[in-house]
Amino acid sequence: MARVAESSIAHISTETFDQIEDYIRDLQLVKLNVQPGMEILTMMLAYTNQSFAQEMSRGPVDPRMKNNKAAWKIPVRRITGRYYKGWKTKRLKPGLWMVYNDSREAYFIEYGIHPTGSVRQTKKRGPGGYRGGTKFTLRVRRPIGKLSVIKTLRFIDTTQVAHRVLEQVTEPMRPGRTYQRRGEGIAISGMTQRLNYNRARGL
Repeated sequence: MARVAESSIAHISTETFDQIEDYIRDLQLVKLNVQPGMEILTMMLAYTNQSFAQEMSRGPVDPRMKNNKAAWKIPVRRITGRYYKGWKTKRLKPGLWMVYNDSREAYFIEYGIHPTGSVRQTKKRGPGGYRGGTKFTLRVRRPIGKLSVIKTLRFIDTTQVAHRVLEQVTEPMRPGRTYQRRGEGIAISGMTQRLNYNRARGL
C-alpha cells in the first residue's frame, strides 16, 4: 500500500511520484524531450513541500493566546490563522516553482525574532560565587520552511524518482558526481545520513 503525505490540500502518495518517474523514463526511451515530465515533477514537489509546511503550521487554535503550553512550539499555534493560510505555491518559470508564506508573521517565526520575545536572566559564577547576570531576549526559531524541505526530501527518498530529485538538488554543489540508486530510493553520502540524524532528533 502506498504511503501518503498528510495534507489539508491533497493526499500525495509515493505512487504519484513513481508514476511520474515512469512517465519520464518513457519520454527518454522514445527520445522525446523530458521537460514535460520534469515540469510535473517540480510542480508536485512544490505542492508536497507546501503540504508539509501547512502540517507544521496547523497547531491548536488560540485566538486569545491563553494556551501557553503551545507557545514557541511546532506545530505553530493559530492565533489569527494568517500564518497557516499564508502558505502559497507559485510557478516562476518552466521547471521552477517557489513555496512561500505571504503573512507578516512568517519571517519572525522562521528566524525566531519577535518584538516582545521571552526574557531570561543568567547567573554568572565569579570569585565570590554565583551572582546575578544580565537579562536577554530568548530567540526561539521555528524554521518551518527549512524543516518542510527536509521532510519533502525524506518522503521523496522512498520513491523511484528519488535519485533524479537528489541529482538535481545537489549537482550545483557537487559537479560531476553521480549517484547510485538504493532500491526504490537513493544512496548519497552525507544527505541520507543527515536526514536520518534529523529523524532521530524528531525533526
